[in-house]
Amino acid sequence: MHDRVSRPRPLPEPGRGIAILNEREGLGDGFFKLPLLRALRRCYPGEAITWIVSEGDTPYRVVMADIARPYVDRILVDQHLRKPTPDTIRRLRALPRFSVNSTS
Repeated sequence: MHDRVSRPRPLPEPGRGIAILNEREGLGDGFFKLPLLRALRRCYPGEAITWIVSEGDTPYRVVMADIARPYVDRILVDQHLRKPTPDTIRRLRALPRFSVNSTS
C-alpha cells in the first residue's frame, strides 16, 4: 500500500493571513476549535491567524491564552459583526484583507 501525503491547497492570496470569525464562544468552544487552529498552523505556518469574535470575548485571550498562543497571532473581541448594518459593513471594511476568511 502506498502512503499518500496530503498537501494543503494553496491560498488565494498568500501572505495576507487567515481570519476566523465567530459569533460568540465559551470555554467549551475554545477546546472544541483547537484542532482547527492546529491544522491551520500546520498547513500554513507562515500565515498570520486572526481570531475574531463578534459578540463578547474568547477564552483564547485569557483563560486559554497559553494554549492558543502558538496558533493565534491576533485576537479581536466584541466586534459587533452579527447584524448586516451600515456600521457592521464599515467595521468589516476597516479590517485588513485576508487570504482566507472562515466562520466557525
